[in-house]
Amino acid sequence: MLETSKKIGELLLERGLIQESDLRKALQLQSKAGGRLGVLLVRSGAVSEDALLPVLSDQLGLELLSGDALPRHAEVVEFLQESSIEVDWFIDHKVALWPMADGCIGCLAPDPLDNLAREVLDRFYSDFEIRYFLANQQYVDGYADYLR
Repeated sequence: MLETSKKIGELLLERGLIQESDLRKALQLQSKAGGRLGVLLVRSGAVSEDALLPVLSDQLGLELLSGDALPRHAEVVEFLQESSIEVDWFIDHKVALWPMADGCIGCLAPDPLDNLAREVLDRFYSDFEIRYFLANQQYVDGYADYLR
């Protein structure tokens, strides 16, 4: 269910995953230091990443991958090694790409809304539809670690 009109803090409150005080503190920190509100709430311990991700998935309309739905490390490595983008860029940005059976390119990234990363990928893969997915940060980090 796509809920793009609602902010992540509002959605987390509605679902009882955070308290008003958690949201106020995170918003204050965000106004001073910047960053994504969801990340700030996870880092402060107000909500777990596992609780946040399904809410983000609903808000953004992005599928949440886990378990067998995640691409295999070897599949990602092979695809990235053949890319015209340096592998170090993928490591530095913790972006994982893989070919999907329907001819699209799948993408996992710490921030699927990052315009800079999207622009780079759109420029280099302009002939393909890129589908963005969400996954637990440990999986996203794991692809970068595997590439090292």
